[in-house]
Amino acid sequence: MSEIVSFFSSLNSQVATWLSPYLSQIVLIALICLTAIYGASLNKAVKRLIGQRNFFARTLVFILVTGIGVGSLIVFVSPYLVRLFHQIERGFLPLLVFSLFVVLGVLADRKNQV
Repeated sequence: MSEIVSFFSSLNSQVATWLSPYLSQIVLIALICLTAIYGASLNKAVKRLIGQRNFFARTLVFILVTGIGVGSLIVFVSPYLVRLFHQIERGFLPLLVFSLFVVLGVLADRKNQV
C-alpha cells in the first residue's frame, strides 16, 4: 500500500513540476475561458443599456467595455492570480489546475456553451 501512495506522491510532484513554468499561461487560459463563458451575457446587458443610441455611441461603449474593460481585467488580474498559484503548496497544484478547468467546464455547460 505504501508503494502505491509513494507512486502517486511522486507522480503528483512530477506533474506539479511540469505545470509550474506554465502557470501564467494556465491563468490566462482560465480568464479567457471565463470571458468567453460570460461575454455573451455581458454583451446582452450592454446592448440593453445602449441599444437605442447611435452607431458611434454603441461602438465607443463596445470598445470601452470589451477592448479596454475585459482586456484590462485579463492583463491586470492574471499576474495576481499567478502569484496566488505560486504561493499554493506544490503538492496541491495539479489538483488546483484540474479543479479549475472542471469548474470552468461546469460553468460552460450551465451556460450551454458546451
